[in-house]
Amino acid sequence: MTAQSRTIPWIAVSVAALVTLVFALRPPADSADGMHLAEAGRLLVVGGGRFKPLDSYAREQMMYMSKRQDYKDGSGETQPAIRWLLDTMARGLAHYYRRAEFVTITNSEVLKFLELPPREDHLYHYSEFRNKPQLKQETERIFKQIHQKQPASDFDKDLLRAAYQAVQGEHQGKYAQAIRRELAKRQTDRALIFRIENDQVLAILGLPRREGLRYSYTEIIESRGLEQFERKAKEAEKRPDKEWDVVDGKVVELYRQLRPYREAELLLGVLLVPPPRDSHEEEWLTLGHALIQADRLGQDNPNTTAVENLLRAYGMGDVKGFNEALAAYQQELEGRYPNQCVTARQEAFFNHLAPFYLCTLFYVFALVLVCVSWIGWTDVLNRTAFALLVFTFVFHTLALLARMYLQGRPPVTNLYSSAVFIGWGAVGLGLLLERIFKLGVGNLVGASLGFLTTLISHHLAASGDTLEMMQAVLDTNFWLATHVTCITLGYVATLFAGFLAIVYAIRGVLTTTLDRVTAKTLSQMIYGVVCFATLLSFVGTVLGGVWADQSWGRFWGWDPKENGALLIVAMNALILHARWAGMIRDRGMVVLAMVGNMATLWSWFGTNQLGIGLHSYGVNKTLVEVCRYCWILQGLLIGLALLPLKYWRSFQVAGKLPAAPARPSRKPSAPIPASTR
Repeated sequence: MTAQSRTIPWIAVSVAALVTLVFALRPPADSADGMHLAEAGRLLVVGGGRFKPLDSYAREQMMYMSKRQDYKDGSGETQPAIRWLLDTMARGLAHYYRRAEFVTITNSEVLKFLELPPREDHLYHYSEFRNKPQLKQETERIFKQIHQKQPASDFDKDLLRAAYQAVQGEHQGKYAQAIRRELAKRQTDRALIFRIENDQVLAILGLPRREGLRYSYTEIIESRGLEQFERKAKEAEKRPDKEWDVVDGKVVELYRQLRPYREAELLLGVLLVPPPRDSHEEEWLTLGHALIQADRLGQDNPNTTAVENLLRAYGMGDVKGFNEALAAYQQELEGRYPNQCVTARQEAFFNHLAPFYLCTLFYVFALVLVCVSWIGWTDVLNRTAFALLVFTFVFHTLALLARMYLQGRPPVTNLYSSAVFIGWGAVGLGLLLERIFKLGVGNLVGASLGFLTTLISHHLAASGDTLEMMQAVLDTNFWLATHVTCITLGYVATLFAGFLAIVYAIRGVLTTTLDRVTAKTLSQMIYGVVCFATLLSFVGTVLGGVWADQSWGRFWGWDPKENGALLIVAMNALILHARWAGMIRDRGMVVLAMVGNMATLWSWFGTNQLGIGLHSYGVNKTLVEVCRYCWILQGLLIGLALLPLKYWRSFQVAGKLPAAPARPSRKPSAPIPASTR
């Protein structure tokens, strides 16, 4: 082993470790003289049936709308999702204050006294009567009467209520103006851009078609056709999606993208306000509902006031007021929910670290090293890729354990976590095979699957909370740890065998590197992994039947997901039996292993998109397109593998290849044997 073979791998691992440490040791920090936005992101909230930090909710909603966890403000600077959420909620508070400027007066005597005309909606702006001298005189009389413990008439009560609401409306009107002025500088509502490609949707909204087809949130909300657009979207959502036409699909898609913004702006999104300490109820409320209860129902909740003060100070740009309100509210939450607040802080740090995103970067780098090794420095670069994959695998493992701790569940609970887990399993299997065979193929397939699955998980994160609570029937750690994990490992092994088959076919047809020894080794690897896949998928399917019998009273119900699992078992069993019976040789096993990729993709994603059965979760039209193109690609690769051997470049030059190093006779290598046909 040369000095380069020993040194360069350590350098690569050291760089990866340094990058990880930089991310880990530099969490978002708040400046002493600025607003403590990072601390606000650690606030405990309730959403999706679980406690979480406010930062998680902000990231989820922004991912759903824009497939990003940050945005660019009016000056072009990148801002975190928590700033978008606070800006939006502060804007919603300003809208609420604007509505509070109007006072409801139904008493005809009060209207006559204040010289106000009767109206059908009974709404009057505070400025219409706030400064009238008779109001001041009469309220002083009423207060004096109350002080003397004399009974107040209905007129006195209604007039006093109107005067109080007028004073509140005046103050809140000033708050609203200050918030709107401050938020106008940030232009957050214009920072989020939505792409509208359908001309009919643009026509419904009344928006002009422009180059780039990009429209801001403000343009859409202020469009003249917004009411018609929302009505069409709501009508379409009432019907099964199978009955939608293209326009319905595009309208609903845009409507759902806008919904998180609208909910946050109306203060009806995240549950931010816990009940008072002396309350016997444990139900949290959105700020919008809590304000309504405080105003209309007279239900006083100090936490409502605390959150309102926090958002008002933020919206007005009051740094000191915001930080003080935040510290007081955080102290209240920590006193009542200490364990949940600690977990929320840990989850906020996990969000910042973004470990699976770092894994994606490291897998890409390892894949590049493997590809470059085909040109030169083969041994050094393969060793470096292996060392980097070992480091990333360990980091990936720690991230999985941290996620399991935060969720309190086994590693696979939804489609997002399945993608993360499959990537982890594929890299581990690749490292094991590379350690045994040292061909570089384990590095190649492991890095490829690690990158592809973490990339898939990034896009699946846009569907919502990745740490969501499980449905009641699925809320059992035993079966999640046995059946689901076993089935998912079956996916891992089947996909790995299929990717090994792709390597075999591409090397054989397009290159001259598939000599007899390499071909035999690759076929042995495929065979061994298929055996492993058959065992795991079969055991996992049986365990699923036992779980179904306990949960639903039947072992098997021909549910699409059950059929998908059975398809993988049958596919792997077909490969083994055809091989054992002599019906196929190496090349036949390669073709069937690639068909196994198609079966796995159908079971993993395809069955969910049917929208039927007991496993119809994670429905996503983008996944339908992904499955379609992946199946087309697999079909092309299968066609490539089925080409006659005379068109394989490795076969054409087989007679010129050196002898297999393991054979003592050192005879010239024979062509790829006919048994591979």
